[in-house]
Amino acid sequence: MKQEGLDPVLRKSHWLLLKRQENLGDEQRFRLRDLLRYNLKTVRAYLLKEAFQQLWDCPSAAWAAAKLGIPRQTLDSKIAALGIDKYRFKT
Repeated sequence: MKQEGLDPVLRKSHWLLLKRQENLGDEQRFRLRDLLRYNLKTVRAYLLKEAFQQLWDCPSAAWAAAKLGIPRQTLDSKIAALGIDKYRFKT
């Protein structure tokens, strides 16, 4: 982008993309909104992070499986295969 004469939009946006949306200040929300207008790999990764964050907020693993549209047993096997502590899910 810099070679094309555009401002480097990702500059100083590291923590902006890592923070959860509810923890952003007003100025950070505006910067994030401007950043989300670009079709960058970083922006797509941020959107995936936010989508998967909803799984951790599910009240149980059964709800998370329903959100993903897969059977509960499949979710349990995927959790085990990834080595994720299954007790992080609220069951």
